Amino acid sequence: MNHLLKLFLFIFLLTFIGQLSAQKFGVRTGANLTKLKISNVPSEFEEYQSDHRLKPAFHLGITTEFSLYGNLFIESGLLLSVKGSKMNQAIELVGEPYEASGTINPLYLEIPLELKRYFQVRDNKIFTAIGPYFAYGIGGDFKLDSNFMGVEQSTEEPISWGNDIAENTLKNLDYGMSMGLGMQIKQMQVGLRYAFGLADLNPDTNEESSIARNQNLNLSLTYYLGKGEKI
Repeated sequence: MNHLLKLFLFIFLLTFIGQLSAQKFGVRTGANLTKLKISNVPSEFEEYQSDHRLKPAFHLGITTEFSLYGNLFIESGLLLSVKGSKMNQAIELVGEPYEASGTINPLYLEIPLELKRYFQVRDNKIFTAIGPYFAYGIGGDFKLDSNFMGVEQSTEEPISWGNDIAENTLKNLDYGMSMGLGMQIKQMQVGLRYAFGLADLNPDTNEESSIARNQNLNLSLTYYLGKGEKI
């Protein structure tokens, strides 16, 4: 875990250095539509697997942009981003129906690193963006409402981060790829991005265990401070 934290801090340091020399500096906020994709579920547990669905969430933070060549730019930043899933489950336990629904709401500190290309379309600037992201889980909670044999119960607990399946809910480190497009209007940018996680967040390291990865569709609004570089 210490090695993962050092890696994340190193990436953060590079981002901070980039901010000092950035040609544009802005603030970003927006909405996430996110889901935990569960795959490779062992056959003996398939009937007990929860149905994970899309969940609304949010992100906010700072972003920077600096020129590479011509209309090519590098964009990075530091974001707080909530991801996770809605969950539903309807099974039988000891011959009795068990129903449950809830949400898992992990909070990440996220660093995107994207290659952006701008295109002039009449009076507007359109951009495409692609690149990796790196994120580290720092908070969040797990909420569950259940009904078993007529007894209703509500649970709310903080997410426990780590690599121990006996004690932890999710692994801290998440990384993946992001791609998207958007439009610039003066100092404002509107962007739509899809990010798919490549990291397995399941703390169970058994080769036969299920795999959990983040998926996130986000709509963002960025306001750049100052005029910056003319594109």
